[in-house]
Amino acid sequence: MAWIIGIGALIFLCYKFPEFRKLLGGIILLLVLATGIYYLNDSVNQKVAESLITADQIQIKDLKLYPTYSDYTLKGQIKNNSSHTLTEIDMTVTAYDCPDTEITSACETIGEDQNFINPDVPANQVRVLPDTYVNFYNMPQVKGYFLWSYKITKIIGKD
Repeated sequence: MAWIIGIGALIFLCYKFPEFRKLLGGIILLLVLATGIYYLNDSVNQKVAESLITADQIQIKDLKLYPTYSDYTLKGQIKNNSSHTLTEIDMTVTAYDCPDTEITSACETIGEDQNFINPDVPANQVRVLPDTYVNFYNMPQVKGYFLWSYKITKIIGKD
């Protein structure tokens, strides 16, 4: 109710006082410009954060996928060989039903999950991967061998 009164008061002031109309227009223009600059700066900062660490500067060791009650848990270690702190790794984990013990074109993809991991690994250090839960929703029963793979899709660092 109070916002209706406030809008009514602004309309009245704009109608009655042309100077107020100009002032309000200037304030609105400044707010629009400030919002645009904020989002542009945020976009530039995100691009910089994504370019600080490359995939070849990251080592993922002893990565294992453990079945749990209703999903899977991904465990392992991350080594950051860059000069920046590693704050986020996005990875896609894919499950396969394979006729043999290797992933080949004969395997069927039976599940996939995108994971956003925040390991917070300082430059030139190793950390344990935070518990990462992987869900292969509606995964069918495996007929052959259950195999899986991962692919890093994004790396974010900070100074």
